[in-house]
This record gives sequence, structure tokens and C-alpha cells, in this order.
Amino acid sequence: MVFVTVLLFRYRPGMIAPMSVLLLTYLFVLLPWGVYKSVRIEEAQRASRKAAQDAGRTTVIKPMTPARIYLNTLINMGLLLVLAYLAARQAGVDLWRVPRFGMREWIACVVWLVASVLVSLLGRAWRKDAELREMPMVDLVPRSRNDWLAFISVAIAAGICEEAAYRGMGFDAVRQWISLVPGAAPLAVPVATVLLAAAFAFTHLVQGNKSAILVFVMALLTQALVLYTGTLIGAMVGHALLDIVTAYRSRQLVRRLEATAIEA
Repeated sequence: MVFVTVLLFRYRPGMIAPMSVLLLTYLFVLLPWGVYKSVRIEEAQRASRKAAQDAGRTTVIKPMTPARIYLNTLINMGLLLVLAYLAARQAGVDLWRVPRFGMREWIACVVWLVASVLVSLLGRAWRKDAELREMPMVDLVPRSRNDWLAFISVAIAAGICEEAAYRGMGFDAVRQWISLVPGAAPLAVPVATVLLAAAFAFTHLVQGNKSAILVFVMALLTQALVLYTGTLIGAMVGHALLDIVTAYRSRQLVRRLEATAIEA
């Protein structure tokens, strides 16, 4: 806390905002490292459970409960939002700006939504049923009313916090830094877009390599929407709604997989 306070008070307009350094360190170093550790732990536990099942033994290793995962996710989302807000405040960036929306902006939102749904459908077609059954996220599909309330809360938090951090202040900071390199200004927007999309996709690696690739494409589409409309609000609302719709479709898929397993 003392370190953050010192950074805030030492900042002067015209210099690189120190809070942006903290935000990008979290987005590109600390968060990916945490995800990498989680993936390794999940792989080890899955291998242990499979070995126990093959040997006819009862395993005591259980996956993390959905409630625990939801709580951890909300804590992470809160940290993202705090870092993004402090960095934006220090740099004089308005994360909540809403320019006047015209017909072209609404059409852009609709096009983004259609493209996002198509990418989601591609992800379903890309995987076989056996692969879907092994995905860790299958255990997180909402089943009860309380599950849905918890998931919707996480989806809303993710829509606001992730967009503010990645497509908002994170993108703006990387773009600004690249622009400082002589002759690199024309590349600032595309390079920043790709870098933030890659960082965002890496955080979804726990869902599998294919999911990370699809998330990367979605991140590119979302950044294009933000750049075109000039606001994060559309991306925030669309992100949350898309997560909820995807969860509903995933629930239907899980029911089909469970019915198929029973019949077999």
C-alpha cells in the first residue's frame, strides 16, 4: 500500500503513469503466472485421478468446487478493476465515457454479437464429445438457482472488470508506450490489440488450448468494437450477456452429454 501511495503522489502529467506499470505487470506477468500454475496443478490432479481410477482405487483428490472458483474469480475481477481504475485516473483516461451512439454504432454492436456467436459455435463444432467431457469448465456449468445467481454475478463482474483492464486501460497504456518508440506510432494500435488479446487468451488457458485460441479471436473482435464505437460500455454489456448465453448453451450441452453417457 505504501508503494502504491508513493507512486500515485510522484506521478506528474506527461510521464508514463506508474499505476499503468503495475496494471501491465499484473496483466502480462502475475496473472499469466498464476494461470500457468493452475493449469499445471489441474493437469497433475487429473492424471492422479485417472491413475487411481485405472487401478481401481478411490482417489481423495477432488477438483475445486464451483463456489470456490466463483469466489476466486470475483476477487480477481475486483483487483483488475481497482488497478484499471487507479491507472486510468492517474493517466486522465475516462473508462466510462459514452459518446453519442448512432445507427452505425448499433450496427457494429450487432455485427460483433453475431460474429461472437459464430466463433462460439465454431468452438462447439471444433470439439468432439469425448473432448468436451474432459474439459474442466464442464464442472462449472450452473445447475441450480444458486449456481445461476453466482454465475451471473461473475459474468457481470467479468464484463465490467476485464473490459476495463484489457480493452480499456491496458490497451491504452501499451498503445501509448509503443507510440513513444520513434517510427512505431502507426503500429501502436494493431500491436497493442494483439498483445492484449494474447494476454487475455492466456488467462483462459485453463479451459484448454482450443478455448484460448477462440478467446484470442473474440478479444480481437471486441477491441475492434471498442475502437469503432469509442466506448467500453457496449463491450462490457455484450461480454456479460455472451457469457450468460454461453453458460446456458453449455448447460444444454452437458445435459446431452450426460444423457448420452447414461444410454451408453
